Amino acid sequence: MGFREVAKMAGIDPLSCTLVTQCVNFHGHQLLKQLTSSHPKDFETLNLKEVDYKVYKARIPEISKQPSVTRNELINFISDKCPSLFVPRETESLKGGDDDYGIRDRSSNLPPLEYFMRVMSHLKRDVFFKTVQRGDVLYVRVTSYVHDLLCTVKVQAAVGTTVRDLFDTDIKAHLRLEDTDPEPADRDDLGRWMLRTRLCVEVLEVDASDNYLLVGTKGVAIHSHLKDKVKLGKATLSNRPPILSEMENRSIKSYSQALEKLVTFNNPRSIRHLAGKFNLNLYSHTSLMDSLKHKFSEREMYKSVRKAQMSRWAHKSVADGVVFFKRGQHEEAFQCLNKALQIDTENVEAFVAKGALLANFGSLEKAVENFEEALKYNPTHNNAQKYICETLVELGKQLEEENKIEEAEKNFKKCLSINPNHAAGKEALRKITQKNEDRSEIVQDVLQDLIDIEEEFNSRKRHRTSSTSKSSPAAKREARGSEIKEPTPAPEPSTRSRSRSKSLSPLSKKLQMQEGKWLPPTTINTTSSFMAPNLAVPPPSVDLAVPPPTIDANYNYPPPGWPPTTMVTAPPVTTMYPPPTAYTMLPQGPAVSSSTYSSREDEEYKARVDQFLKNLEEDRSVEKKDRSKKKHSRGRESRSQKKT
Repeated sequence: MGFREVAKMAGIDPLSCTLVTQCVNFHGHQLLKQLTSSHPKDFETLNLKEVDYKVYKARIPEISKQPSVTRNELINFISDKCPSLFVPRETESLKGGDDDYGIRDRSSNLPPLEYFMRVMSHLKRDVFFKTVQRGDVLYVRVTSYVHDLLCTVKVQAAVGTTVRDLFDTDIKAHLRLEDTDPEPADRDDLGRWMLRTRLCVEVLEVDASDNYLLVGTKGVAIHSHLKDKVKLGKATLSNRPPILSEMENRSIKSYSQALEKLVTFNNPRSIRHLAGKFNLNLYSHTSLMDSLKHKFSEREMYKSVRKAQMSRWAHKSVADGVVFFKRGQHEEAFQCLNKALQIDTENVEAFVAKGALLANFGSLEKAVENFEEALKYNPTHNNAQKYICETLVELGKQLEEENKIEEAEKNFKKCLSINPNHAAGKEALRKITQKNEDRSEIVQDVLQDLIDIEEEFNSRKRHRTSSTSKSSPAAKREARGSEIKEPTPAPEPSTRSRSRSKSLSPLSKKLQMQEGKWLPPTTINTTSSFMAPNLAVPPPSVDLAVPPPTIDANYNYPPPGWPPTTMVTAPPVTTMYPPPTAYTMLPQGPAVSSSTYSSREDEEYKARVDQFLKNLEEDRSVEKKDRSKKKHSRGRESRSQKKT
């Protein structure tokens, strides 16, 4: 359903024929052709008989100076906004009575818009002759005489409901002597107004085709609502509007300066008064333009428009940065990309370009951060996905060479999470997974070897301990004692002592094993050669130091009762030798205790473990050298590629 059907349903005319005619006459046949092709149904019933292109023909010199692109954009805009621009509206002029609120204030202090817009003089003249009517009030100045009964005046301004600035136009009007009554002090010998006299006149006749005006000062044609407010005749500085003097002297510099002088502008009630005059609701979204009476879409709000504008500026800086990078001016390229991100903090292209530049310089981690920022604002950006996957794979390979396997595996998995079909990422993850499996097998073998060594050591230790305890003299003595005397059952130890003996350390257990061993008697003076110098605890031995027999004083030999045939006469004892104070031990070999066996096995176990770890470290150093060689060769290849 087009605008024409909607307009008929709403009870209004489709388009205003007068507005369309004026616009076509101003812009020419090109606009009419565009309107009829874009809105054929809306222009079927329009009566465009008054289209003559006179204004357009007069504007041909001006149009020839305008760029064709600008003109085409304007025509396209008018065609697109045709339903809003050419809708008929009922206008009501504010005339006298209660409706003149602020008119005197504005006409006295506020210049018209053309005063600030610097409109060209010929355009002002054309608009003036289109709008001037009989009865309008003009301020003129006498410039010359045509003959004795007719003089020429130059129009300076038009006043009334609207004020026109015509000081810089060359609009002339005729003033007949019969249509005016000069004062005696201001007329010459022939009864005409003197030259350079300022007058306030009324329009008597107007011919827009010939730009002809006839004016007078007798008040025969002035509008009724202006009769009591305007005095026709000679205009002095005191009785003419003050705004005319300011327009003539060009003393007002800006529109805001003129508004601040208005009494109604500083009155807050003026807003409500004007809103009531134009039927505007101050508490809802409203406007005098039909196209602005509805709520704007989000993309037309200032934030969206501003964002789009900043994005265009940022794209320009990104393009400059790419150009600098291709030239080899890397510092300038970084400056342009940083400037783009300052202008638009969410510019995806700037993040992608900066990440690519950082990746080329080897800063892979920072490059990944920039690519992630780009994907944050546009997850489907093709270049960002492509570059971040390649960078993650390269970063993972570097971490793998540095033996950071877990971090390298994370990068490969991250690459595949972004692009599951990335071939290089799949291959790298497969290799590192295989390498992890091989390493786990190697670790298991190493641990198994260590366990075997530990078990072997423990078994040998248990064997030595048992054999030592069985062959010790204390054990043999205990065995002999058990054959002679039946052992009495020892009292059962308490639970507390049993738990304490179980929790003893190995050293405490060794010391406890030495408790109750043999020590030399206190009556025997043992020499330093008796004890082995390398033993911490005296070795266990048989009690060979039996005290010597003593000789009784009543002892006689032979004993009484022996047969005389067996009696042997002993030689007389002349010297008595005292018994020896001590007996020397029989020569023995070096004694070995259980602690000696333990220390020897500990040293052997430690030596085997040290040798195993040394071999493992040598294998790792060889692998590390191979990796460093590969890394240096890859670096040389990349540098040679950059140079080429």
